Amino acid sequence: MINTWHLILSEICHRKFHFGFAVLGVMTAVACSTSVIVLLAMHNMQTEQILQARRQVVQKRTEELEDQMRKIGKGMGFNILILPEDQNLNELYSNNYASKFMPESYASKLAESEIVTINHLLPTVEQRIRWPERNNRIVFLVGIRGQVPIMHRQPQKPIAQKVPLGQIVLGSEIAMVENLKVGDKVTLKGEKFTVSQVHNPRGNKDDITIWIHLATAQRMLKKEGLINAIWAIECGCALADLPKVTQEIAVYLPDTQVIEKFTKAQARANMRMEAAKLAEQTLKQEKIHRKHLGNRRRVLAASVISASVVAGGIWIAFLSLINVWDRRSEIGILRAVGVGSGQIIKLFLFKSIIVGLLGSMLGCLIGFLGVMEINAFAVKSGSLSSTQIFSWRLVLLIVVCVPALAAVAGWLPAFMAAGQDPAETLRED
Repeated sequence: MINTWHLILSEICHRKFHFGFAVLGVMTAVACSTSVIVLLAMHNMQTEQILQARRQVVQKRTEELEDQMRKIGKGMGFNILILPEDQNLNELYSNNYASKFMPESYASKLAESEIVTINHLLPTVEQRIRWPERNNRIVFLVGIRGQVPIMHRQPQKPIAQKVPLGQIVLGSEIAMVENLKVGDKVTLKGEKFTVSQVHNPRGNKDDITIWIHLATAQRMLKKEGLINAIWAIECGCALADLPKVTQEIAVYLPDTQVIEKFTKAQARANMRMEAAKLAEQTLKQEKIHRKHLGNRRRVLAASVISASVVAGGIWIAFLSLINVWDRRSEIGILRAVGVGSGQIIKLFLFKSIIVGLLGSMLGCLIGFLGVMEINAFAVKSGSLSSTQIFSWRLVLLIVVCVPALAAVAGWLPAFMAAGQDPAETLRED
């Protein structure tokens, strides 16, 4: 009995060009498919690298903006004013101070809370008074005790220093008109003070303001234990979001109201916030755009791969049919000398499988090397490596699937060859 593998080898050797054309067809189809798959994988990797790099840039820029906004917030001074609920704002703006009062303990209550939208609490008591020892001139008297630290946060450097007991801080206009300087002794409403600081001109009511210790001011104004304002600074998370600040403060101090002093510095901070949002939105839009392009490329790749597979299968089937038709007499002789129909089927099926196996291996190699050569610059630059691109799973999938498809394509010609009547075939010749 003739050995099947001997028949297959003899068939391949006898029909070298036919075998070579079959392998070439499969190799071309697999090379095209492999190239498309690898190119798509490379595109996805490069896209992810680009997006990752831009994410890092946006994240770094956002962190820089947050730091700048924090510095701006600190630099622009107190911009949140917490007032008693019954304070009339028209009166506040016309008089430049609040006339209603609330307990000093409100500042401590906020400091001991979990509030996150404000920093640097500064309780004050303020009124417009006459300075009897200085020709009854009108001045603003402000009592401060220094900033109250928020307990659940790391200690922060205060932006407003307290005025020690027995000392007084003067606005520039008062110091100039009254000819006062640091170290001078002054009397205010019967209390003796030492001038510890004179502010530079500020161009607002601060120039005619006097600052003393909070407890002393409360005693002078007969408002012991009371304040009429708590100044604070918005955190970066709440800049230009007064409703958010008001809502959080209302949880702890429901009988108060909150106003915001808008400044140029805050406007700059808002611009930086909007720039950060725009950068994030742009990154999201680009991600969506690249995903859309990736989907279109995947659809195109699927079309190319499908066409390559169909073309390869048709090529194998076509060559097998031609081979069967051209070799009818040889098949008849083989059947006449005792080669069974099963061996004939195996001959053509195994030959198709060998064609598929050899063509798929060569196609994978050529497709991979071709893509690597085309994208040599990206590989040399280090943005991609061959180990990232090469996939053993892809190779195994192709090497398994293509021979199986080749076997399917060669199935019909194999059965046609096995079904031939040797007597009829020899009689025709």
